Amino acid sequence: MILVVGATGQLGTAVVRKAVAAGERVRAFVRRGSSFEHLRGPGVELCFGDLRDPTSLAAACEHVEAVIATATVVFPRGRYRFDADERAGYENLLDACRQAGVQQFLFTSIVRLPERYVRRVPTLRLKAFVERLAQRSGTPYTILRAGPFMDDYFALMGSSIPLRGAVAATLRRPFWLSRGYLKLVGALIEERGIALVPGPVGGRHSFVALDDVGTLLVRALRHPAAQNACFDLGGPEILSWGEVAALYAKLLGRPVRAVSLAPPAALRLAAAGLRLLSEAAGNQLGILWSIADQEIIVDSDAAAATFDVRLTSAEEFLSAKLAVTLN
Repeated sequence: MILVVGATGQLGTAVVRKAVAAGERVRAFVRRGSSFEHLRGPGVELCFGDLRDPTSLAAACEHVEAVIATATVVFPRGRYRFDADERAGYENLLDACRQAGVQQFLFTSIVRLPERYVRRVPTLRLKAFVERLAQRSGTPYTILRAGPFMDDYFALMGSSIPLRGAVAATLRRPFWLSRGYLKLVGALIEERGIALVPGPVGGRHSFVALDDVGTLLVRALRHPAAQNACFDLGGPEILSWGEVAALYAKLLGRPVRAVSLAPPAALRLAAAGLRLLSEAAGNQLGILWSIADQEIIVDSDAAAATFDVRLTSAEEFLSAKLAVTLN
């Protein structure tokens, strides 16, 4: 039995489906108030609880061989305190893993960034905390540090294309800031040929397809090389925002111009100011500031070769999304 924590999210949903396709028995850990109906199906057992409830975690971990944890709260529902809730939640989860004798804990993290970003951005700080927690928990661990998801950042440039066919899409969660932003720029590339990018147009990143991250997590189950190991995973190429805009132009057959949304310093100040109103909103802008200010370059060769994952290029990703039939 494999327990998937964060199963209702976009990555968690992909992991559940890939694990079932690989012949695994899956227990999906979900909250009763969440949207989980899309997870129902052969090979999937729903288990209700909350990371903040140790009793529900103890029950969820019974007879479980491995735990794949994708849960993170970048787009929260209702009130949420990052340090108090997410930190305590993962402490509860790893404690439950230890008590149940779980043989492998797989955690989805983020490619390491300099400390100046980690200090200011709750999600980055908590990812680093959970990594340290897992490494000293006593449960064998596998940590996957992913680069920026194409699924999210290509959509945030002002395109509805990356969201086509997406199940439980992160950007469709009911959080006011992301919802409002997508309403403003949702199809700007398709309609006006303008791509909004954070920071310099020439900023380069190893964008990775979310689906590839899900594939690697499932293939890392029981793999001897995954024992107490950390892996970085980005895409097969390093692209600037301008090159991604050029890909859109090529596939759409029309000019697309990349325009900087704001310089990194402005995003940092906006994140600090917004944090006074909403910690979650400040966190979102903080993540955007970090990717605007720091190129995220990942060498994925070792991870891809070890787990036999063929990485999806940006052109392949967008081409596949364009081929999705809209209702």
